[in-house]
Order: sequence, then structure tokens, then C-alpha cells
Amino acid sequence: MKTAALPGFVALLAALAGPLAAIPAINSTPAVYRVSAVAVRGGTVVRAGDSAVTVVAHLGQPEQKMSRDIWIYRQFRSPEERHYQRDCTTLVVTFRDGRVTYLDRVNDPAVRWLAAHLPTRPDTDGIVAQQ
Repeated sequence: MKTAALPGFVALLAALAGPLAAIPAINSTPAVYRVSAVAVRGGTVVRAGDSAVTVVAHLGQPEQKMSRDIWIYRQFRSPEERHYQRDCTTLVVTFRDGRVTYLDRVNDPAVRWLAAHLPTRPDTDGIVAQQ
């Protein structure tokens, strides 16, 4: 499994959301692990480049859409992953032009950070982050 440090995720979010806010307390530090693919039931794999239709076919509808291009799957368990570092049990699927660009395993503080820093823009059709 490939991983990426928090700065890579923050860079992506900064491009979408603007400047980084103050770092949260130690016990609520956002953690992010970039993965190249996720396995789901039956051995099907979702990876970068897949369409949104393919993602829904294999993962179902997301629990939450923070925007048209950022989908949240909480309590995501993949049979191929043996451990969930730092409670990163949420899968964040990021799209660009209808195709998966990033798959990130994140913890709850990272989801809260994203919700707090993702602006509501006209291209999100008024979607507002849910908590």
C-alpha cells in the first residue's frame, strides 16, 4: 500500500480550499494515507482513473459528498488492508473531470479539517459539508 504524508494531502486541499489553518491539538491531528487502489468484495479494485459510475457500482453511494468531486465513505474496510493506521477508517475519493484522481485513507480529524476548509462554490451546486 502506498502512503503519503499529511503535506501531500494538505497541498491538494489547499488548492481546493485556500490557506492552511492552525494545526489542531496533538490528540486530534489529521492523518492521511494515500493508497493507489482499494479492494472491495469479490476482489474488485477501485483505482485512480476509474469513473464515478464505476466507483458507485463497486462501493455504493457515498455516505457524504463534500462537493461534486469529494466523496466520503466512513468505516471503509478493505479485505486487502490488514491494519488501519491512526484510525484512518474513512475513504476519501477525489475526482477530476468525472474520474478518480486520489484515494486517501483518513481519520476523523482529517475529515473535520476538510469540512472546515472546503468552501461552498457555485460549481458544487450548493453542497455543504455535513458533520
